Order: sequence, then C-alpha cells, then structure tokens
Amino acid sequence: MWSEFQLLYYRDWGTYSFSLNSFDHLICSRRKAPRLDPRLTIIITTVGRPSVVRTLQSLEKQKWQAGDQILLVCDGPIPRNLCQLWLNYSLPCQLMFIPEGPHRDWGHTPRNLALKYATGDYIAHLDDDDCFQPDSISAIRELISERGRGLYFFQMQLPDGQVLWKQREVRFGNVGTPMFVHPRTCNLGEWGSFYGGDWQFMHQTTTLNPDLSIFWIPRVICLIRPIHA
Repeated sequence: MWSEFQLLYYRDWGTYSFSLNSFDHLICSRRKAPRLDPRLTIIITTVGRPSVVRTLQSLEKQKWQAGDQILLVCDGPIPRNLCQLWLNYSLPCQLMFIPEGPHRDWGHTPRNLALKYATGDYIAHLDDDDCFQPDSISAIRELISERGRGLYFFQMQLPDGQVLWKQREVRFGNVGTPMFVHPRTCNLGEWGSFYGGDWQFMHQTTTLNPDLSIFWIPRVICLIRPIHA
C-alpha cells in the first residue's frame, strides 16, 4: 500500500497554485490540451540521489501531450530536497513513496508496485541516474503510431559508449530497463528483486504475450549514467 501525501500542483498560463490536502500521493496536473494517442507513462524509481536532477532535466526537454504521465516513485520516505526539486519542473509528474523502503533491489519492487498506477497507453521505465535523449518521447510515440500495438525494444548507451541491444534477443546482458516500452494492458511479468530483474520482467512479458509483435528499433533513446548530460 502507498502511504499518501497529496499536494495538488498545477500551472495555468504561467500562474502557479498550490493546495495542500492530505497525506496521500503527490499529483501534478496541467491545463488540458488536445489529446493525441498514444499516451505515455514513464516510471522512474529513486531514493533521491543527486543524479535524479539530470534525469528530470532530460524529461523537461521532451514534448509532452495531454494524458501523458510520469510516476516518480521514491523507495522510502521522500527527502525534502526531492519534493522541492519535483516542484521546480513543469512536468506531468506524480510523486509517490513507499514507506517501508528502501528495498535496495535496483528499484524493482517500486516498479512492480507502480505499474498499477499507470494510466498511459504505453509504459517506459527509467532509473534515477539515466537520461532520455532529446526527442526520445516523440520518437517513441511516432513509432508506436506507425507500427501499432506491440512490444518495443529501443537502444541504450552505456557509460563506456557501448550500445545495447546488440542482437535482437531478450537475454541477460543484452537488454536493460530504459529500452523497453510496452502496452499498459498487456500481460505483464514481474521485476525480479535481484540484479538482472529487469531482464526477468522483459523475458516474462514477451513470453506471456505471444500474440504481440516485437519491434527492435535501432535508435538510442537513453544514456545510462552519463558523465555529462
């Protein structure tokens, strides 16, 4: 269960308004705009590390549309600096926390819990030390619109410059958290609470959906632990 702390934050033509309601989850909403499908949910797990600043900065540079959602999930109590940091960005973002954390399992327990709060048509995942490349959200949306319902594997770049995936196969060492984009309503696997738990989720999800096409997209959408971002 989520412990709840609710702060309504919205931006209306440059005017900021805050309403503190109850101890629930943190919700950010913005003026409605014309909706274009597919809507995207990005799940980011964090413990409030300084690197999350880069992650949020990379998201602020993306093009968002009405109905998109970012779930920033803190594995443990929310540090005050993280709450203030979240308020500094104009993003379609909800800030949540798991009171019994941190679980210290590479963010996989929070990811499993956050999935049921996703509202987008498709879900992508980020760690709090990764950065989306410019226009990654637009590229993801356009490819899904063109190719239709399926499981999408984009590419990610490691700190040493190596790019994954290398082969078009779901196996340990070839896939990673931020490359996978999947429908919210498909049969979902479970993020394992161990190193490599991201591979387990992807393997199970692809296995549980034999009717869905798998698209391997040779485009880097995310930098892993970038030195300069």
